[in-house]
Amino acid sequence: MNRIILLLIFLIGQGAWAQTTAPTKREVIGRDIGQLKGIKISGRIIDAISGEALIGATVTVPELDVTKITDNNGSFELILDRAEYTIQFRYVGYETIDYPITAVGDGRMSIRMLQEDFQLDDVVIFGRDPEKNIRSTDMGAINLNMNTIRELPPFLGEIDIVRSLATLPGVSQVGEASSG
Repeated sequence: MNRIILLLIFLIGQGAWAQTTAPTKREVIGRDIGQLKGIKISGRIIDAISGEALIGATVTVPELDVTKITDNNGSFELILDRAEYTIQFRYVGYETIDYPITAVGDGRMSIRMLQEDFQLDDVVIFGRDPEKNIRSTDMGAINLNMNTIRELPPFLGEIDIVRSLATLPGVSQVGEASSG
């Protein structure tokens, strides 16, 4: 029985697991064994809903002016001294997380990020050919409001604005077998 309790204490002390949102108070990362320098904080950043790794997310420690980028597995690694830090996790299209920690020993974090909701008002695309002598480029402009975008045909379940532009009059695409 003592071995089981000792094993549980050992496993709990090995790492800290982060929540979807940042904690309100500073979280202690690692097991305190008196380590002052070279504390290794590693972790993985994933999408909170799908569980997919977020490749290329930034992990920043503003106090040290250190920024790391997650690898193909969404993993990162920081080497810190024993101190208090606020780690920032950022990814395009996702909410930024400021995560206050106290690094006391080697530890592991698992960060779940939520997508950020935003709405576009209009999409305006202008085309200009500097080689031709044209007085006005207004004839090459296409204005799409949100109602027009909603009416575009979906591709793989979602509206793809770039693919939908190919269906508009006067727009042609060059395929792989075409010359041009």
